Amino acid sequence: MKNKRIFILSLIVLSVIMIGIQETFANPLTTSLMILVLVTTVFHILKESLNKQDETHGK
Repeated sequence: MKNKRIFILSLIVLSVIMIGIQETFANPLTTSLMILVLVTTVFHILKESLNKQDETHGK
């Protein structure tokens, strides 16, 4: 459980870094990398939140 939280936290930090890099060096490569990181982060956050909801409803 703690490893999942650290992983999601690191994805959020990476997202913030990628947004900063994209703002500094605006080109198609940095934009696509930023979008990829943001989509991955949102996907994992939603996946984790849905798993927690399933666990609470299963009890």
